Amino acid sequence: MDRDTKSFNYVPWLLATITLKNEFGGDEELAWDNVIYGSDGLGYIYNQHQNVNQIMGEKVITYYRSFSTNDCRKARRKLFSMDEDNLKNFVLDDLKKAHPLIEDFIIEMQFHKIGHAMIAPVPGQIFGKAEMAKQSIGNRIFFAHTDLSGISIFEEAFYQGIRTAEKMI
Repeated sequence: MDRDTKSFNYVPWLLATITLKNEFGGDEELAWDNVIYGSDGLGYIYNQHQNVNQIMGEKVITYYRSFSTNDCRKARRKLFSMDEDNLKNFVLDDLKKAHPLIEDFIIEMQFHKIGHAMIAPVPGQIFGKAEMAKQSIGNRIFFAHTDLSGISIFEEAFYQGIRTAEKMI
């Protein structure tokens, strides 16, 4: 039986960990989760939001950007072709929407190009060729993975496990 794994899409992500001078944000406390209105990114988190120290030095935030699209392979190539200068401009263009002077506070930026572990549902994934991949091979090998359904959530994993167990019995 042909397994159409070429239709499986895993979204590439960019994370940027940014160390900022303590003065960033002024007298206001940074929120843990920060979504920027009008942004293409997912915003950033304040990494030290649970720190109980009275006096803290630098602040650290992590910016998140998904490259979700119908062609994740193309998006991955785009992300991995970006050099550090491109990435810096890319991230700062987004962050400046909420923090126009953020560059004045940056001590260091680190970039992490990653792939998301959960499959991204795309048109045809759930009821297309991948549906055939849910079958067993000669009633000896059974498939029970959420990637086969195109939706990586707990409930789907539970269903796939039960479905496979019932086929085996």
